[in-house]
Amino acid sequence: MNLEVFDYREYPNAELIVSSWWEERKDGPFPSNLLPPVGVVVTVDGEPAAALWMYMAVGCGVAFLEWPVTAPGLGAKAATPMRFAIEALAAVAKAHDYGLLRVSTLPKIARFLQREGWKLEDSEVRIPLMLKI
Repeated sequence: MNLEVFDYREYPNAELIVSSWWEERKDGPFPSNLLPPVGVVVTVDGEPAAALWMYMAVGCGVAFLEWPVTAPGLGAKAATPMRFAIEALAAVAKAHDYGLLRVSTLPKIARFLQREGWKLEDSEVRIPLMLKI
């Protein structure tokens, strides 16, 4: 298995590819207008398989992983390219002296991340909310 990581903004047809995954797997349109500038596309044997983005807070060394999506039909095989995406973004964060990654995610993904060494911040259930202003 050959894994490669690409800057989302430079990968050919990235928005079209990732939008089609998103629309097949999620409710609603792909949130391309909300994406931060730091994002990656991971390929497996030359085929795009996963995408992930990272917001980098200014002045505090904390980055937030958001908008994970994988190609439909990968099933359990999605873990490897997503792990590679996380590692790539962690390397970017470290290169900019960031020391903490955070994520707010679904329980299934949280269990995967905990197996990868991520820790719960606390034991309370939090409900993510947003307000369009």
